[in-house]
Parts: sequence; structure tokens; C-alpha cells
Amino acid sequence: MKGISHPVGLLLAGLLSVVPAVHAASKPRFDARGNVIIVDQYNNRIIEVEPITHTVVWEYDGSATKSQTVPLVGPRDAERFHGRTLIVAGGLPPGVNSDYPSGYTDDRVFEIDRKSKIKWQYGQTGVSGAGDNQLNNPVSAVYGPHKAVLIADQGNHRVLHLKRKGKGAKIVWQYGTSGVSGDGTNQLDGPSSVQRLGNGDYLIADTGNDRVIEVTRKYDLVWQYGSPGETNILSAPTYACRLHGDNILITDSGNNRVLLVDRTGSNLFTYVTSARTGSAGDPQPTHAVQLKKGNFLIADQFNHQVIEIDPSGNVVFSHGTIADSGEGDSLLDAPTDAKIVDDFTGLTSPKGGGGGGGGGYGFGSPF
Repeated sequence: MKGISHPVGLLLAGLLSVVPAVHAASKPRFDARGNVIIVDQYNNRIIEVEPITHTVVWEYDGSATKSQTVPLVGPRDAERFHGRTLIVAGGLPPGVNSDYPSGYTDDRVFEIDRKSKIKWQYGQTGVSGAGDNQLNNPVSAVYGPHKAVLIADQGNHRVLHLKRKGKGAKIVWQYGTSGVSGDGTNQLDGPSSVQRLGNGDYLIADTGNDRVIEVTRKYDLVWQYGSPGETNILSAPTYACRLHGDNILITDSGNNRVLLVDRTGSNLFTYVTSARTGSAGDPQPTHAVQLKKGNFLIADQFNHQVIEIDPSGNVVFSHGTIADSGEGDSLLDAPTDAKIVDDFTGLTSPKGGGGGGGGGYGFGSPF
């Protein structure tokens, strides 16, 4: 597969020197704690990398088994739990990939086992909609306990809380009116992520409204950072997660940075990915999570890298070459997500009772 060139200004020369991170790792193997799951969007694949040797120990592109003939196109998000991988396939717009010059619709969230066999799916390839078993440009999904899956269904301007039932699912809660954008009560504009907090509230990156909000199950707004059009505060945030101590980590994609703020809105930490040596002019990072050891893992999209930085902003791990896209094991093309195997710090925990750092994440009582 040969990628079509990216917009002018995205591909600049430069190379980041790599210092291996200190992860727990032995012989490279599938699903080892500390491995990095990377969503390599324009290469239409998910890869799992052992961080010390950079060995690709697993890859999924939709054609890994004879029983699976539907390709994976434009993946946006992935999460690993107990050897199974939850994948968001969002498709591609026209003009970004020569294999699909007219674009491709792949509106589904699905789970595969370690043999790449699909075990569960919601949404359909080639079908965009808001009806039963339909999505429209989903961009993220996370596991929750009690057979739950949370989905940011961007094109439908809604987030969904699904309860899995057999090979299907039932919507048990929704925020946002399907097909209607807005910034009022029960309205969103192109949301990119949703997390369920330990108190039962939901944290949503409301991308088109330039804000992150926390809402209750009864649709009450209890916290907001940023406002529609106030792009000096946030510009098209693509991810948000609550950390221990009630601080919120936000990927402020339109401003090319990652922010850590407290409940009062005070800025505790900022990392600007476009300020990196050799950076593309507008890298638009899409996903940042904090790890158990306190570092931050960032999918720096149009810098074509996944990086790990320490709290001082030093890069301690990278995969891919800065501002240089490619197809090989050591290269990436517009990665949109990265997570560490078995590290749910700040995330809605599929284990229940909180993520990797305390009791503030995960679910309260099940539905």
C-alpha cells in the first residue's frame, strides 16, 4: 500500500533520537505487559510493539485469517483486555490513501481474539446510520465492566453506553441527539471520546464545541473546560481522561498540545508536540494517556510517531520517525491511538472499581 502525500506542511525533515524506555519486558511476545498497542491509521493496521527492541509482535489489518475477508480501513482506536482487542474502524475520507482514493466507509466497533477472529461487533462496513446496529464515523471505544462498551459516535454527534448481549448490544444510555449538533443540554458536536467515571458521571471530549464536559446520567452538566469558539482555551480536543486526584488530561489537538488541568481549570502541565525538533507544522496529536509510572504516552498523529514523555517533557521512547510517514515495522502513517498493555490508568477500567491509580475511574454500580 502506498500512501498519498499528506497536506502541505505536514511532512518536514527531521529525526528524533530515541532513548529506550524502561519497561518490564523479556522475550518479545504477544500481550506481554508493557507492550505498546498502536493504531496506525493510514496504514490500515493495528500493531503491538515490544518497546525495548521495537519488535512488532502482533499485527491486524483485517486479512489475518481466511475466515475474515473484510479489510480494516482507517482504524481510530484500540484497547487490549485479557488477550482480546477492541477496535474502532472509522474508514477513510477521499484523497488520503491510494488504495481507497474515493474513501471508504467502515463504521463499526468490534472485538477480535488473539487469532484475529471477530467475536463481537456493533456497526457495519459500508453502512452509516443512527439506527439499531449502526454508527457514523466512530472514533473511539473503551471496555467497561459488566459487558459494557462506550463509543464516541462522532458523525451522529452522540456517545453511547452499550451493554453487550451475545454477538449484539443494547444501548443503555446515550448523550447527544442522533444526527443533531449543538451545545445545549443533551447536545454534542462531533465528540471524540467518552469515559465513565467512578461516580457514575461521563467525561466527554466534545470536539466540535472546543470543550471537555462532565455530565451525569440524568444529563446534568457538572463540569466544563473550554467553550464553543474559544480556541485559545481548547481547539478541537480529541481525548480526555480523569486521573487520580481529579485532574483531567486533555489532548488539545487543534492547538497541537497535551494539557493537564485541575477542577478549577488551572493548567498543571503542557506539552506542545509541534515544538519538537523536526516537527511537522501542524501534527494534531489525537490521544494522550498517563501511565502507571507517571509518564505520558502520546499518539502524535501527523508527526507519524508515538512518543512517551516523562513529567519534565523529555522523550524517553518513540516509535516511528518524526514527520516521516512509511509502511515498515519501524514506521507509522498518522497514528491516532496508543496504549500500554494492562495499564488502565485514567481509563474506564474493564476490571471495575477504578483504573490503574485509584478509585476515580471505572464504573459505579452496573446498569
